[in-house]
Amino acid sequence: IRESYVDEKTGTLTSREIIEVGPSPGSFWKYPGGNACYLDPELCDRMEELSPDSCAEELERLFLPFLDRNIRTTLNDFSRRKTPRKKPLTRDQEEAIHRLHIFDKRRQLYLRTGSPDLRDIYRIKPVFFRNLLEKSRDELEQFFLAMETVLNSDERKLYAYAIFDIQRFFSGPFARTIPLTLDQERVDDFFEMELCALAEDEKFWQGFARQERIPGYLVRYLVMYFDNTYRQGMMDEEYIRSFMNGRREHRPPPPPSSVSPEETAGLFAMPGDQLQKMTHRELTRRYRKMAHEHHPDKGGDKEKFVRLTEAYRRLLHEKKRK
Repeated sequence: IRESYVDEKTGTLTSREIIEVGPSPGSFWKYPGGNACYLDPELCDRMEELSPDSCAEELERLFLPFLDRNIRTTLNDFSRRKTPRKKPLTRDQEEAIHRLHIFDKRRQLYLRTGSPDLRDIYRIKPVFFRNLLEKSRDELEQFFLAMETVLNSDERKLYAYAIFDIQRFFSGPFARTIPLTLDQERVDDFFEMELCALAEDEKFWQGFARQERIPGYLVRYLVMYFDNTYRQGMMDEEYIRSFMNGRREHRPPPPPSSVSPEETAGLFAMPGDQLQKMTHRELTRRYRKMAHEHHPDKGGDKEKFVRLTEAYRRLLHEKKRK
């Protein structure tokens, strides 16, 4: 068990180990009968002795994952009946949130929303990051380790790409959400550069003792990025999502297309007059069929795929104006 505390010499949050609980934390739970349970009193007394500011409720929360499964389910059901109302942020808390490291904010935003496009991070209300307050670097990394367990194997590479903000080194409509369309050697180089920069960032590691150039907490992102692949079919999903979002809210008209009507007919493998007569649904169905053929993952040409999408968006815009 570790705790975060303010170092009196430096005034920074750091962490220290309080008790070693061994390989079987569940052994500290005692079961007198029925659904009753309590933590070993000796453990509680030892905690109070070593960490006077600790409380019994916090200790029980730490050991909750090791409680008997049936009893834990009952307790969870009961705790959901009443959710305590959180107090508004104080001015000091808001200022502390503004000082949080951007890397922590990116991780929080991605893991809470599932979106790799993090451009709106500076418009998010401070309360969204409340749970990152008053945590040392060690505690924050343990917090994110637990949150990252929800990521599937086909999400981890995109997650690493997004939280290190590799997209800012590239332009184009796909850089933020579909990195597999980019030059992967350049993407790899930028990822390594950003990871090394974070490893050397004194502000990020403030209060955390390091003995190696790349701390162990960052090694997991090397594994996430280089030992996993992007989700198959993510390009198709992104276009469908973009199309659906375009129907839900107002979007400014797209810039003039550089794809001529003749090229559009060739990309869709269909005469231009037939394309003009198609309904929205028919055009979308045709676009998906041709996008599948031109998809780079399917051996198609990336440039044709890009221009097909540009032509498709222009045709949709023209139909909406009629």
